[in-house]
Formats: sequence, C-alpha cells, structure tokens
Amino acid sequence: MKYVTYYALVIGILCLLLSGCRAVDKDNVFEMPEEELEAMTVDPAEDTENEEGMTEKTQEEPETGPSEMPYTAELTALSIDPAYPYGNMQKNLPPGSFMEYENRILFTHIDGKHSRPCLYEIDMDTLEVTPFCKDATCSHQNPKCTALGVEMNLEVYDGKVYALKSEIDPRSGARTSKVMRLSGDHFECILEGDCELFWHADHHLYVTTSDRSLLAYTEEDMSSPQVLMDEYTYFWNTKFGSKIYGTNVVSGVYCTDLSDPEPESKQLPCPGVTGITDGRYIYSIDQDNYLYCSDMNGENIEKPYDVPILLASLNFDDDYIYFRYFGDGMYGEQSNEVYRAPKTNLAEPEKIAEVSGYAYTIYTVPGYDTIFVQTYGAKSDQWGNPIPDVCAVKKDGSGQVMLEIPDF
Repeated sequence: MKYVTYYALVIGILCLLLSGCRAVDKDNVFEMPEEELEAMTVDPAEDTENEEGMTEKTQEEPETGPSEMPYTAELTALSIDPAYPYGNMQKNLPPGSFMEYENRILFTHIDGKHSRPCLYEIDMDTLEVTPFCKDATCSHQNPKCTALGVEMNLEVYDGKVYALKSEIDPRSGARTSKVMRLSGDHFECILEGDCELFWHADHHLYVTTSDRSLLAYTEEDMSSPQVLMDEYTYFWNTKFGSKIYGTNVVSGVYCTDLSDPEPESKQLPCPGVTGITDGRYIYSIDQDNYLYCSDMNGENIEKPYDVPILLASLNFDDDYIYFRYFGDGMYGEQSNEVYRAPKTNLAEPEKIAEVSGYAYTIYTVPGYDTIFVQTYGAKSDQWGNPIPDVCAVKKDGSGQVMLEIPDF
C-alpha cells in the first residue's frame, strides 16, 4: 500500500507547519505551497465566452432520466448536518478552523512569535479574543500547553472538539500524529499513529493515512478500524449519504460511493481543477479561477460570473456563498471587497464589506450571523512574513470589527 509520492501535498504542508515556516505565498490562491501548484500559477485570461446568468435554483428533486438516477437535492438534504461546519472543513490542509463550541469560536492563529499556530477562542457575544489556555502559570511555550499542543485539523462534531497534533522526534526525525479530543479544559489523545487528516460523518471518524489508506473508526471502537479503501488520495472531504466527495487540486472533484461492493473514486464531470461541496451543489474552480456551480453529480453546470474569484475566499452557509473577486489580482482594487450571493440566484451578488488589507480566507459558522475574514497587509513578523488579521463581518454587511488578538 505504500507509495513514495503519496500525499506529497499533505506531507509538504505538514512540514511547512512544523518547521516554523510562516511565509504566505502571495499568489497562492489555492492555500497551498506554490511549488505544489506550479502548473496552476494564476494569470487570469480575459474570458470571451458569452454567458447566460445563473437561473434560479430550487432544492426540489430534479427530474430523473431513464439511464441514471441523480444524487438528488432531496436525498442530499436528508444527509446534511446543519451544525457541521462543512465549509470550514474545506479550507487549508489539514483542514478546519473557526469552530463553534459552547458560545465561543475556536480558531488557530500564527502570531509571528511562535513557530506553530496557537489556539484562541472568540466570545460570540462580545467578540473578545483570548488564548484557549487559561492557566495563569503557563508560559505558553511548552508544547504541553493546551493552546499550543494542538494546531491543525480543528473540528467540532456532535458537540465535541477534535484536533490533530503532530510531533517530530528530535533524534530520529520521525513524525508521529495523534487525534486529540477536548476533555474539560485539556485535550486527550484518542488515536495515535499514522494520521494525515481526518473528518467526521455519520458518527464515524474518517482518517486518511500516509500510505494512502482510508479508514473509518467508531467511537465505541477506536482500536479496530474498517479499511474502506487501500488507495485514497483526496482531501477537503465531505460525506452525504453513502458518498464521499473530495479533490486533489489537480483534476477536479471525485466521488466515492461506499455502498458499492468495491468502492472506486470517480471523477465528476464538473469543470475545474478543484472544488468544494455543501451537500446540494458543487462549487468548482478552473485553473483560471472561474467559478462553476453544478449539482452533486457534477451536472447541470452553470458559470455565474465572467470575473475570476479567489478560491481561498470561497465559503458558504445554508443560503449564501461568500467570496472576493480575483479579476485584478491579489492586491487589486477589489481585493478588500467581500461579496455574498444567494444560492438560489448566484448571478446577483452583493458587496457586504470593504475590509482593511486584502481579503484572503473567509470562514462561516453554522447558525451564527457573522463571518470571519482573514486579511493581510498590515502586519509582518521579524522576518518580513505577513501575519493575518481577522475581521468579523456581519453577514448582511451591517457592521464589522477587527479582532484584537492578544500576544501570548
């Protein structure tokens, strides 16, 4: 099962995180290291296609043809967990951040002083930011600190907080990884071993390993995983019904039906090199950063805009998608503008905010009236690498607050 080149993307990014690399690739619209996506360097060409506007969509079951039963909106809706942060679990690699837990938002942040991200929390009522670690005697420098001990793959599922913790053996250089779960005021290890990334669905923990296996655990038995596939190379995974959707940021969106006797990942016909899913639609992006919307079969494709958008910014909630344009580049005139568009009519976007600096990643929180926008341009560390700010923006554009993130 082992392949030398398996998960080069994952391993490369993990190494960046663990080696203290805080540089931000200024043209990195895919939130990936530039060397991994050299073939997709952004140089948006002017699109000359004549396009029709996005027609109004409904969530009713579409008509079915005689040869194939589509994965309908009705079936999909039955599988959608309204409390699960699907959008945030399709950001970065390993994925996950800005998770709601007990009236607070947990997120990871690189402050420019530590080589690894630190765990913070935001009060949902006041937007006050504090370190997750509340131990007044803690120096926050020791990896055992609860704010420094976990820094990747932050997820909340079924009222529980999970995260990935990776460590490098200083003698052998070997990397070990642990799946951690919050217990009271500290994290406990629930799975130790070869874990590159994970996510939850249907009360199962799904894990991908460095030898490209896809495993499933139950809470009742974390010692005997079910091997779902020996070869699985996709990330930004979501599961609806029996189907897992993922991407490799090279050749598009793939679907794996676990109900098949021998599950196989199949490329969907939606255009683009990557995409994210919300359970009703697939939002895919091509190499020139144009957005397409399709159903969960990758069909009934629409192209709502004749201007590129920044993939790193694309996110969604139940009713809207959120994004920023990329037509004039990372630092262009529209780089600080945040838009939303109703899913029922993507062709009618509205600008909801102009933030300080250029907008990069947008995070949504299920059931919360505020989005969080990571921006760059105002702060740098001692090496000249940009440090993100976080701006809280009301979804309707009625107000915004630049969060004050305290030093450790």
